[in-house]
Amino acid sequence: NPVHKRREARGLTAVGKKSRGHNKGHRFNNTKGSGRRATWKRRNTLSLRRYR
Repeated sequence: NPVHKRREARGLTAVGKKSRGHNKGHRFNNTKGSGRRATWKRRNTLSLRRYR
């Protein structure tokens, strides 16, 4: 998606990290590694991967 490829949009700069909620500590656990919505979706999706 060419819309979200800028460095600050990917969370690579200080401003981008702040806007995406990337930091250390227990208050930032819902944005570890990715975005807030991606983490929510990953935690709330039931994965039934066996025998499929």
